[in-house]
Amino acid sequence: AIQYLTENEYVASGDKWNGQHIIIANGINTPGEIHRVFGSTLHGLFIGCIAVYHKGLDLLVDACSKMQDELRQAGCTIRLYEDEKRNLLLRYDFFVLTSRLEGHPMALIEALSYGLPALVTEGTNMATEVEKYNTGWGSASTVDGIVASLRRLIKERDQLSLKSKNAILLSKQYDWNVLAGKASEKYRALLK
Repeated sequence: AIQYLTENEYVASGDKWNGQHIIIANGINTPGEIHRVFGSTLHGLFIGCIAVYHKGLDLLVDACSKMQDELRQAGCTIRLYEDEKRNLLLRYDFFVLTSRLEGHPMALIEALSYGLPALVTEGTNMATEVEKYNTGWGSASTVDGIVASLRRLIKERDQLSLKSKNAILLSKQYDWNVLAGKASEKYRALLK
C-alpha cells in the first residue's frame, strides 16, 4: 500500500502506482489552550522555506502589491520568517500559506494549534478544511484569489476570535496521539 498525507495528494497521484492506499495526515503535539486577543491592526505571518514558486510567495507579493493601499488602510502587514517559530506564532494575528503545492503543511497545522486563523491557497491541500471549519480563508492559487481572500480577512476581522477557537479545534484532529490510533487501525485493516 502507499500512504498519502491527504485525500488531494492521493487523487493527484491516482492508482497507477498501487491500487491499495491509506491516508494518514501529518501530526503535531498541540500546545494546549491559547487565549488570543485581537487588536485594531492585523499582523500576518508566513513561516517556511523561502521557495518563491513552490510556496507561492510570488503570488502573495503580487496580491499585496495589487491591494497595498487597502492593506495599509486596514493596518494589515504580513511578514515572512524561517525560524523563531513559537514566539512568532504567539505574536501574530493570522497565518499565511500561499503554496502552489504541498503534501500536508506542518507549519499550517502548528499555526492552527496556536489559534492563528489562516489564509491558505488550494495548493496547501487544506483550503477546503480551513473554510469548512471556519478557521480562516481559502483561496485559489492565483493573485486574484489571494486578493479576494485578503479582502475577506479584512472585512471579517471581527470574527478572528471565533476563527481562532475553531483553528485550535481543527488542529486537535492532527495530534499525534489521535493520528497514531487511526494509523494503527488502518495498518491492521491492510494486514487482513
